[in-house]
Parts: sequence; C-alpha cells; structure tokens
Amino acid sequence: MSNDGDYPDWIFALDKLPNERNQRDLHAIFLRLQKLDAFTNLPSSLLLQICQCAFYEELDEDVVLFRQGDHGHNWYFLISGKLTCTSSEIRNQKKVFHTKVLTGGCNLGQCLLDHRAHPITVVTKEWCELLRVEKGDLARLWEKNQAGLEKLLGSKSVEILEDSHNGYPSQNGLNAIWQRSPDKHLIVKNQRSRSPSPQGKSRSPRKPSEKKRASPSPSIKMSIKKLHHAGFVLRTLILDRTPSLIRDHRVAGAGSRTYRRCMIGSEMVDWILQQSPPSLIKCRLHAVGMWQALLEEGALSHVGRELPFADNRQLYRFQEDHLGLESQSNPVEVQRAEEDWAETLELLTKICSDALMRLILVKPPDKREVDELEIVYEELLHIKALAHLSKMVKRELAKVLMIQTVAKGGTTIFHQGDEGHSWYIILHGSVSVIKYGQGVVCVLNEGDDFGKLALVNDAPRAATIVVREDNCQFLKVDKGDFNRILKNVEANTVRLKEHGKDVLVLQTVLIDKRTNSPAGSSKVQRYSVMAGIPEKILEYLMETRIDGNIDEVDTLLEDFLLTHIIFMPVSKLCKSLLNHYHSECLSAPAQNNINAANDDFILAKKKKVASFVDFWSTVAGSSFNESAAVGDFLETLSLDAQEDTRAHPELQDSLTKIKRTLDRLRRDDECTQSHTWEVRKQGLCEFRRPSSDGTGSKQRAPVRVHDEAIFRVFCADHTYTTLRTSVSTAVKQIINSASEKMSLGGHDLVLCEVKSCGERVTFRSDDICVTSRLSCNGYIFVSPREHLDALTPLPSQDGPEEGTITILETMDSREIAHQLTLYDFELFKCIHESELIYSNFGRHNFPGCITANLDLFIRRFNEIQYWVATELVLATNIQKRVLLLKKFLKIALHCRELNNVNAFFAVMMGINNTAVTRLAQTWDKLPAKFKKVHTELEAVMDPTRNHRTYRLWIAKLSPPTIPFMPLLLKDLTFIHDGNKNYFDGLVNFEKMHLIASSIRMVKYSRSEPYAAESTSLVKNVPEIREYVRHLQVIDNQKLLNQHSNRIEPPKTV
Repeated sequence: MSNDGDYPDWIFALDKLPNERNQRDLHAIFLRLQKLDAFTNLPSSLLLQICQCAFYEELDEDVVLFRQGDHGHNWYFLISGKLTCTSSEIRNQKKVFHTKVLTGGCNLGQCLLDHRAHPITVVTKEWCELLRVEKGDLARLWEKNQAGLEKLLGSKSVEILEDSHNGYPSQNGLNAIWQRSPDKHLIVKNQRSRSPSPQGKSRSPRKPSEKKRASPSPSIKMSIKKLHHAGFVLRTLILDRTPSLIRDHRVAGAGSRTYRRCMIGSEMVDWILQQSPPSLIKCRLHAVGMWQALLEEGALSHVGRELPFADNRQLYRFQEDHLGLESQSNPVEVQRAEEDWAETLELLTKICSDALMRLILVKPPDKREVDELEIVYEELLHIKALAHLSKMVKRELAKVLMIQTVAKGGTTIFHQGDEGHSWYIILHGSVSVIKYGQGVVCVLNEGDDFGKLALVNDAPRAATIVVREDNCQFLKVDKGDFNRILKNVEANTVRLKEHGKDVLVLQTVLIDKRTNSPAGSSKVQRYSVMAGIPEKILEYLMETRIDGNIDEVDTLLEDFLLTHIIFMPVSKLCKSLLNHYHSECLSAPAQNNINAANDDFILAKKKKVASFVDFWSTVAGSSFNESAAVGDFLETLSLDAQEDTRAHPELQDSLTKIKRTLDRLRRDDECTQSHTWEVRKQGLCEFRRPSSDGTGSKQRAPVRVHDEAIFRVFCADHTYTTLRTSVSTAVKQIINSASEKMSLGGHDLVLCEVKSCGERVTFRSDDICVTSRLSCNGYIFVSPREHLDALTPLPSQDGPEEGTITILETMDSREIAHQLTLYDFELFKCIHESELIYSNFGRHNFPGCITANLDLFIRRFNEIQYWVATELVLATNIQKRVLLLKKFLKIALHCRELNNVNAFFAVMMGINNTAVTRLAQTWDKLPAKFKKVHTELEAVMDPTRNHRTYRLWIAKLSPPTIPFMPLLLKDLTFIHDGNKNYFDGLVNFEKMHLIASSIRMVKYSRSEPYAAESTSLVKNVPEIREYVRHLQVIDNQKLLNQHSNRIEPPKTV
C-alpha cells in the first residue's frame, strides 16, 4: 500500500453503487487492482468486470466476517491487514480447534460457488482493507470467466486449516479476542467519512502506520473488561435460570435460514425486567439501554450485524454463542455469576442511560417515541451550551438532534471559510479551534458548542475545528432544523404590548395533566411566562393560575413565589396584591341588580388574592412568617376583607383563609424565641445550658436575623475582646465596637478572617453575619489596613496534635454514619430556600437578609472531609491507619445507604486528600476487597458529563435525602452566570424556572424526616452523637502534608 496516496479515488469509486460508477471511477479502480499480485495476470475484461461489481471494506480489529457453519453471501479478498481463522471439529469426543493467521493477498469464500457453508470462522486480527464481491455477482463472473477466475480463487484461498491448537481455548483467551478494541460499537462497515475535503481535494486513506488506534486509557479498558464480564454473567444466569431463552431460530422468507443459539430482543428485555428489582429498572427503555451497552461493546451481537438494539423479534447472540462455544453452564460459573449479579446490574444501570441516548439519537427523528424524546430532553437539561434555551426549544431539539462519533483524533470537522451546515455540541471529548495566522485560539470541552454563528448569520465558518482525541461524540443539528425551530418558537410565542412595548411574553408548553384514565396522565398545552414586567406577570398568574384549585403539576405559580425576591421584593409584592384587591370598588347592596355582573368579577379578584396569599404562605414557609412587610400586609388585608364581608358574605371563605394565615404568623412570632449563638470550633453553637440528660439533644434551631452572636475579635498581638452583637450586625459596627473596647487608634480599620494556613479574607464594611462564614479553624481579626500582612494565625488554629483513633475503634461505623446524617439533616433543614438565592445573587443585593444556615451547612461539609484526613495522618501506626481507612470507607458506604449524599462526598474527598493518597504503604496493605469498594465509590463521584453519575443516582432517591450542596450551588451559579436577569427591561422568567427547579429539589429532599432512633444495637449512642457534633480537624493542607510525610517519609532517589 505504499502507493495508496497516489490513487485515493479508487476507494471513493468502490463506495459508489455499481450503476453510479462512471468510466473515470472504473479506471481508478482498475489501476489500483493491477498493482495487487493476485490481479496482475487476470484478463483485462475480467478485471474490469470486478471493478464494476466489487465493494471496498475497511474494518477494525475483532470484527467477525463470517462464522463456521454460516451460508455465505460474500467473497472477500484481503488487500492489507491480518485475519484470524478458526475452525473446530470433534475428535475422540473432544472438540478440537484449529487457528491460522492470514495476511494480505488471501481470498475467502469460494465455497459460495457450490453452495456450501463456511468451514471456518474469520475475525479481523487488526485493521484490515478488503475487496468484497456479493454472491450473485461472483456466480455471474464464474459463468463468463471460469478459467480466469480459477486463477484468482486458487491463489492463497483459505478453506481448511491445519492443526494449530487442540482442546478447548480458555475463557480468558476468548475474552482477550473480544476485548482488544474498546471501540467496536463505533465500527460499522464503510463508516469512513471519505467525502472530499472542503477545499475540494480528496483526502488520502490511512497509511499503514495509522492503522493502530491509540491505546485506550486504563479507565476505558476497565470499563470494557467489566462489560464483557457482565455479558458472561448474563449468559451464565440465562443458561441456568431460563435455558430456553437461547435457542435456534428459523427465519422464513425468500432467503430462509436457521440462526443457531440466538435470543429474541423482546424476550431479552422481559427476562432482565423479571430478574431485576423493580426499584432498579423502572421501565423497558432502561432494560433496552442495558442490552444496547453490551451490543455496542461486542459482548452481544446481532445476527445481521445491526448495531441498534430493538425491543422486537430481532435476533441476538452472546459472543460465546457467536464463536460456537460450549452451550452448557457449569456450577462453578453459575456460582461466580450469582456472586457478581448485583454488581453487574449496578454497572448496567449506570451506563444504560448513555447507551439508550445513543440508541435514540441514531434513529430518524420521525421514528422516535414520546418516551424516548422525554429521555433526550432530560439529558439536554444538563448540557451547558443549552442552559439559556427555553424548555420549548430543548424539546424541539430533542426531536431532531443526531449523534455523530469521530473515531480518530486529529480529524477536521470543518474548515475556516466553509459553508455552515450544522450546529455541534460536544457530548464527549474536546476540540481545538484554529484560525488562519493565529493557530489554536482555544479548546472546547464537554458541554461546549460550536458552529452556531455561521447558521445564525448565514456566513462562512469563522474557524477550523479539529478533534483533539479519539472517540469524540457530538450532538448535531442541521441548518434546516435549526432555522425551523427558531421559526416554530416565534410562532408559539404571544407578546402582549402596552404603549408599543412588550410587557409580557408567553409561550405554549406541554405539561402533564393528571386524569382518572388508566394512563394516569396526559399532555396538555398551556401558556407559560417567558418574560415580562413583574406586575404583569403577577396579574397573569392571578387571572390564569388562581382558580380555587392550585394545579400541582403546573409549577408556574410556585416558580414565581420561589424566585420573586430576585425581581420583586416582598414589600413590592405586598403592595401589588393590595392594589389588585382594591383595583375596583364593589357596588352598594341596594344596587345589586344594576352591577351584578361587575360585582361578580370584582369578588372573584378578591377571592383570588386570598387564595394567592394562602398558597404563598405554604410555599415560602418561615421566610413568609419572618417578614415584617408580610405582617403589616396581612393586618391591612384582614381588615379590608372583614369590611367587604359584611356587605358581601360570599367573601367569608376568603376572609377565613386570610385570618388563618395571619393567626399562623402570630403564633409563629410568639413561639419563636431569640437565640444566642457562640462561635466555637464547631461554628455557631447555641449558647445555652446543657439539657437535663446532659446530651443537649434538643433539635437545632435555625439562625435568624434577630438572633445574637458571641464571638472573639483578635488583634495582631493575639489579644482579643469578646463581643455580643446581633447576627445581622454589619462589619462597620463590629469594627466600631471592637475599636472602642480595645482602644484601637486609626480610622482605616478592617475586619478580616485569618485562616489556619495564614490566608487573610477581608470583609466588606456592609457585610453582615460574618460569624457564620468562618472556615473550620478561622478567627476574626481587626487591624489597620496597612498592617494586614502582620496578622498571623494563633497556635490553637493548627488543630489537634493527636488523633482519636482509640475512641473511633469503640464506635460502630453504621452508627457514626447515622449520627452524622441526623446532625447534617438538622443543619440542612435549617436552611431556607431563599438563602440559596441570596448566596448566588450576592448577599449585598438583599439588605437585612442572611445566609447563616447555608454557610454553616457548607462549613460542615469541609469539616467532615478535613476530619477524615486529619484522623488518617495523625495515626502513626500503619496497622491502625489501615483499620481507620477501612472504617472511613464503611462510613462512606453507610452514608450512601442513608441517602446522605453530602456526607458521602465529604468522607470520600477526605480519603482522596493528597495527604492521604500519597500514603503508598497504607494503601498497599488495604485488603483487595476494600480497594474494590474504594474504586466503586469513586465511580459515583465521577465529574464527567456534568456529574452525570451523581445526577442519575440522586434522581432515583426518595426523601429524606441530603444532596451534595457544593454541586447544587455550582448549578445555581451556572444558571445565574449563563442567563441574564432581564431582556429589554423584561424579567427573564425562563431563568426563574431553572432556579426554581433547583430549589424545588431541596424542598423535595427534606419533605420527609429521618428516623431519629438508631437501628443498631449500640450502647454508646450518646457518646457517638456528641463526638460527631464536635469534630476536631486540621484544615491547613500544608500541615496535613507535613504529618503525612512524617508518618511515611517520601522516597529519596
């Protein structure tokens, strides 16, 4: 093939249908085949006929051409590469295998001429190029050119193999054949992207040096190995539990034939649904995704080599049946498969969503089912490049998106100056953006998009896009679909104007409507707010969403109440509601016949205000009761409603709702006591006497605006004063109080936190609630601005010098996880949903509002991960350290079982702290069982695809749960940074929908309580409870590394 680059057109010519090839194509093929020894002496007429009917095949390694016993349909000539040929026979009641490796110049399949079955199984050993002639064409060539064709078929023809291996091959050996290529699911015949380049020049085929793919990463190899083992487990259990599932099938028709040892797709789906827990696989589509994942990786194959798995009468084989291996299971294999069954199901559950999405996206848009579109839509919600798009646009994209896989790194997607035909979104991998004269200007990664600008502006491509790694996957939208979606969105949009300006933008959306039918729900179209001025949004909600029965499925009203503080403060909302209530006056009773219709309309408006307030109090919870503006508003509204009810008794129910809400608010004010908090090592702890049982078991109360805090303020010489101020006291006032008590001179004083590592964080003068924002071992300092560099941490900030392993050894791991969860849930419940908005949009934008409870919960996460690292590096004995590592892995497992995702991540991050991971001697002594557990737990933390593994896991959990708060805050930041608050003076309510969705997840997570009682028979529960609430940690990474180097010194070269 040294001269392939000189004749690239012959490949393109062979890719065409025979009746589409012109004289130039035939000439190109003729010149190439003449250079092959086997074709050199053939008559020109015969060679020309071969040029007319032959096809070109490019196959990767481990692709089966045909199987022993199959009746062939094609004759092959091997141009380059290597093939492995295998045949088997029975000798002395024992199956004997023969193998042989073929190189370029061989031909296979002459048995087609006398209608015999293939005597061998042929599998590609490496990347191969082949010439293929179909059975009918070969027969016609034989009739006309028998003498000439005999020379070709007789040269290096392979029919019978010599003995090269006796006995049964090992299972590992056979698995090795199928596990060499991590990308079999990407290899389909003639999938070569041989189209001319944008410059109009043909691209040369791959050179021999390019045949070998880059070695897959260890993680990919591990995944492939696990998937093939999963196939082994499934086959073994099917043979043991339902052996009739694998049987011979005869396909009727013109070309009827019998396929041996096959399974029907729909029966495979039924089987895995029957054998799996209902909580693990919730629908047939998930089961289809599991089989699709196995099909893509070669553990399973379709008898006709079709890649997409179908839940119908299509036939499939396991790799062992495809190779004709033993069809009976043995007790040892069955026992092994039973042991690995749960792990196999967990693996398939994790990967089925990816495989299912690929399966759906290769379908033509008009073939996608409603359930499939919903799955794609759910995936699109987590793609960064689509975050700014409305729900309607995402649903339209789900219908037309296609998936494109680029197998080879270095491939050019398009060139600068090309015409734009598609918009791309990176699903997996990365690309380089290259501009003429500038080189690589940036790198785009998963979740980024490219190519949209050329479609929007109808302009040439502004840069060249080159794939940076193998097996990149892209979502692709063609230009026509892109333009159509934009037009459809505008067609389904209603714009309400006042004085020539938009005041409200509505869009039709599909929502689930619950019914009494067996289906349980149906899709209905309703208008939803996309943008608008606050007053008009409120007016629209009052007219369309308050009708006496709040729709639980349509979340528009709830979205407004969860996010209104962003664009409509409480005081403004209360004022607007009063204006709405008093917008028109009722007529006098004497005029009841004159304006009856008008009065009905006005009464309905007043009733809607009462219903709105009632629902608002339910959604907002404690923040509704704590707002002074709300209290004044309810008092006024109650008096007005009382007066109206005297003249119009129809308002009695509305008055009852208002009074009930007002009474609830008053009771809350009476019951809510002001708390005093003290800054300790554990953050803000309530300043009170211990309870009568000495455990302080009273549930933690949330930190409120009017609570007080006791804390110390230090100077540069480490002297301090103790202050007692309101939690909401601004930094400026704290500085004045400290300066007065400590007689500090100077006018340019600043308040800052000095962390244990020496880092200084300066507070703004208008910051409030700084006591809750301290790090684990952080102290508050006051100092002249010019002397900030002189501030140093106190020795007590270094944390403990000895670990608590002797105490931890006496504690049950499950009970530690249980008590961690109870305390974490207390902190989690104290967070009000509004704090998420305050933190994300900036505390300074919400005067008088605090985020103390959210700050303390985040601090707790850091405390747990530093606690794990601290205990491990302070354990000087290696055996004790190994025991401690095992204990923390058990605690992480129990936290996962308890749905305490936040603590699970914290414990795992502590275990993965660099000061711990470098302890090679400790990890070497960790038993293999626990190493396996660690690997599995790390897989849950996989950050790729926007933490997809975590998101799939958390979506399946039922409350109570404690989500991974850092990622939740990251999502909110992502929404905030990627979407504007206003467009042309209108509130971007689509952004509010996204924020409300995240907040709703928090509400749902804590909608059920945790069981306070311990499930384990442990006597020292009070001691464990006290321990987990008073963790002593080192939060200075440099100090942790020093302790780590001391217990296991680094190796010197």
